[in-house]
Amino acid sequence: MATRLIANTGRTTGMATGLSAIFFQNRAALLRFLRARGAGEDAEDLLQDMWMKLEAKDLGPVADPLPYLYRMANNLMLDRYRSATRRERREQDWAEGAGGVMTDPNDDLAVDERMILNQRLEQARRLIRDGHGLAEAALQAGFADQSHMTRLFGRQFGYTPGAWQLAAGRHRPLQ
Repeated sequence: MATRLIANTGRTTGMATGLSAIFFQNRAALLRFLRARGAGEDAEDLLQDMWMKLEAKDLGPVADPLPYLYRMANNLMLDRYRSATRRERREQDWAEGAGGVMTDPNDDLAVDERMILNQRLEQARRLIRDGHGLAEAALQAGFADQSHMTRLFGRQFGYTPGAWQLAAGRHRPLQ
């Protein structure tokens, strides 16, 4: 969509002048440049941002317009990379300050959801240690059922709730 928007704007209005005209003439080469530099799927978005900046600013004459455009593309890509890196570092620092709940940055859960899950798992672990049955501990800790708790418990602690129950020496026989 962004590609068509940029291309159509330049062709239909016929108003592309200066850097915008050179941008349109070299758009494909700039796109290849960004992809080769590691922008990947963000290359189209970066070109759109670049075009928006070119249109928003009234730049005076540029001595070497093509190198200027390549430098601009490279700087935008670096800015986006640095921003993403800072965001990840900030989220990781926040998670570590909140109790170290974000162990895997590729985890699908948001940090607050991960914290709630960890609290439920710790509650289940305490209940099992205190002699509650596995199904009862699962329900009291807020899990849908015992198998749901067992699956998450094993991922979190590296052993099953049954193994924890035996290790804690609190196995309660069926009645």
